[in-house]
Amino acid sequence: MDDCGDNSDESPSLCTQYKMYDFDENPQNLGDFSQGLTKVDDQQDWSLYKGNSTPGLPTMDHTTGTHYGQYIYLWASNRTKFGDTAWLVSTPFQASTSDKPCSLHFFYYIYGSNGHQINIMYRTHNNGPADQVVWSVSSSYGAIWQRASVRISVSQPFQVIIEGQLRGSSYGVAIDDLSLSPGCSVSDSPLPALPVTPPTTPPPACTSNQYLCIINRMCISNRSRCDGVSDCPDSSDELGCGCSKDKFRCGNGVCINLDKKCDAANDCSDENASDEKDPSCALYLRFSFESSSFGEFTQGHTGIEDKTDWQIGQASSMSFSGLPLTDHTTGKSSGHFLFARSNNPGDTAWLISRPFGATAGQNCQMKLFFYIFGSSVHHLSILYRTHNAGPPDGQIWTSAGQQGPKWLEASPLISIATPFQIIIEAYVAMANQAIAIDDVSFTPDCQHSVTSLPPMPVITTVKPVTLATAATRTSQPLLPVCRNTELMCDNQLQCYPKAQLCDNRNDCTDGSDEAKSKCTCYPDFCLNGGHCLVQAGMGPTCRCVNNYSGFYCNEQPTINPTSAFHQGSNSNTEKWAAPVGVILALLAIIAVVGIYILHKRNRGHRFPFGFWRRTGSSDGLANPIYDYGTGDSDVHAAELEPPNLQDFENPSGMITFSTSGSVDNPLYTEA
Repeated sequence: MDDCGDNSDESPSLCTQYKMYDFDENPQNLGDFSQGLTKVDDQQDWSLYKGNSTPGLPTMDHTTGTHYGQYIYLWASNRTKFGDTAWLVSTPFQASTSDKPCSLHFFYYIYGSNGHQINIMYRTHNNGPADQVVWSVSSSYGAIWQRASVRISVSQPFQVIIEGQLRGSSYGVAIDDLSLSPGCSVSDSPLPALPVTPPTTPPPACTSNQYLCIINRMCISNRSRCDGVSDCPDSSDELGCGCSKDKFRCGNGVCINLDKKCDAANDCSDENASDEKDPSCALYLRFSFESSSFGEFTQGHTGIEDKTDWQIGQASSMSFSGLPLTDHTTGKSSGHFLFARSNNPGDTAWLISRPFGATAGQNCQMKLFFYIFGSSVHHLSILYRTHNAGPPDGQIWTSAGQQGPKWLEASPLISIATPFQIIIEAYVAMANQAIAIDDVSFTPDCQHSVTSLPPMPVITTVKPVTLATAATRTSQPLLPVCRNTELMCDNQLQCYPKAQLCDNRNDCTDGSDEAKSKCTCYPDFCLNGGHCLVQAGMGPTCRCVNNYSGFYCNEQPTINPTSAFHQGSNSNTEKWAAPVGVILALLAIIAVVGIYILHKRNRGHRFPFGFWRRTGSSDGLANPIYDYGTGDSDVHAAELEPPNLQDFENPSGMITFSTSGSVDNPLYTEA
């Protein structure tokens, strides 16, 4: 179980010397334990079970918190005899000392008003009854797993015995996540045998009006149970007796913690829910939201104090991610609860109470049930403020990250020296997801204030006249005002630089700048494969991969519009790229030919050209290079010899011009 919140207490480096059994990976392997000998040690066997909807058994195992996980259980039926037992017997362990005891840690589940028991015992022989009862429990705490830790110190080798005892014909007991400390060292030698003397008479069968002693199996009257006198030789009739001052005695005789009373949960597990019907519950402030009302709570001012609102919902009509299948009050899909749903990542919703009077020195306790489930790191916080507007003064309780698909209880004590308001704040990390709460209550010491809360102090700064420093006037005692580069400590008494947040040094006197809620990478804090890193001055931050962005790597990659345009253009040009290529090639050939021709002309090379005339015509300009012939003969073209520049030059090198000012043409002469 992750008690530290960062799983460091479950680190393999610390737990390698512990032997642990979760009944999931290899459920048939009980390791150092084996079943007791039926009809010798016990009457029944422990069985393996997987959580479902069977009444009286856990719907989820403790290891995984799902109905797929497994645990061991002992079940009562109509064929069960009162006092039937089932044993798990360990292998022999070496003697243990108080300095290095053999410790058992496990989670147990007892439901119903039958008074079923779980006993931890030991014996120093390999057969026979137990030598001593070390620990025992018979109280039902409702449909929840309870933790137990038992230390055993024995001066000689011994066996540990885990016994389940049935005292009725319904429901049963269950155990999960059993572990043995390093002090439980296996002995190299077997335990000695206990001489067995055949009983002359069979052990008596106890009636429902009698109590069965654990070790010697004798029956005593129920009236002798918990009467301050040990009537059983093993004193088992005085184990777990009575209810102390911090306990409430249920109608079925079971003791539960006082803070479990009047919290809208049947913690007594009796038919009448006696812990919820006690007359003192009338003094509690309780809100189940079944009347489609927010009770004494009001919404925060959207856009000023928060970004969204709480809503009343029913599981039967809800389809948002992260909401429960039933409410907590009735356990039905038709029951009502409150939920906060975000339209944008990081939206907050406030639920504000009526003003309460000062509770310092009082036993004021607030209780609520909450449901946080999903892939995002949502937060639920209980805050307070001592003015009728403005930000919270501090935080009373918070929970971050998904807690599994189940209702969980929060029950913080509230000790505030001045009148205040409670603020229930939901922080929903992802759009279209939600957080739910139900059954909010306050104990009788939480009394409403007879006066209203004062307004926020108005701070004005007056320029100095004769004083060396500025004078400040306020209508109330001033709290420190933090600059933009600073943050406020939770105690509202001092500011500290933002750069000193989560720097592993307490700058606030209350240590709030290094609080776990601000400086821890919770599971699934970063989405879509992002990596969480706690950085000084920033707290948990995400390094996103695969082009995701956003504070939680919750924003999907976007396509560049320019790139999209070019991609679209490329797909269109593929259709006419080939024809254009052919045209460009032809133009290139023509250009090469043209350049070649110009080059040849500039160097004085001859080029053959033919000239034609119309056939059958006798008219035309006389030209010595043409030979028309006669009749309809074909036209013959003679080759034209391009003139050389030297033909136009005289011996002096000057070009000769005719009297008419034209250049002489050797092809033509004047008459």
